[in-house]
Amino acid sequence: MEQPDWNEKPLRELMRHIVRRHHGYLRVALPEVHGRMQRVFAAGGGQAAERPLGRVFAEMWDEMDLHLEKEETILFPYIERLEAAREAGLGIPAARSEWGENPLGLMEDEHASAIAAMETMRRLAGGYEGCAHHGELMAGLEDLRLDLRVHIHLENNILFPRVRRMM
Repeated sequence: MEQPDWNEKPLRELMRHIVRRHHGYLRVALPEVHGRMQRVFAAGGGQAAERPLGRVFAEMWDEMDLHLEKEETILFPYIERLEAAREAGLGIPAARSEWGENPLGLMEDEHASAIAAMETMRRLAGGYEGCAHHGELMAGLEDLRLDLRVHIHLENNILFPRVRRMM
């Protein structure tokens, strides 16, 4: 399936795509991967990797929930206002003060944290290779990792640089 050239499309279209495709995917995939993980834990009889793997996953899930909410309720609406102001030849609209001076940098830091968590989980999940549900868990983690890679690419390498050029 051919993707649009997101460097040329309006930012609001790119953000809608990110919310529909990638945020929507995460809201479905995270509970599914959690279920797969629980089946592995139940079959594994309490292996030593269970607590760290479960903890890293829970922390990443919590961080992603908050991250998606910040993007959808604060950052993306601001970017839409910024794009509309630029199209109308107006000045830059004020950003929310609690974001500090570098809201895009904050989002990039959260992206890096999610990538690191995915790598840690992949390593920890390898300890369950003998479990009948291991393949399902690894497939779910890999699908999650691949989608996050595309999602983060769209934001870090296309959306955020375009926004920075507008500011």
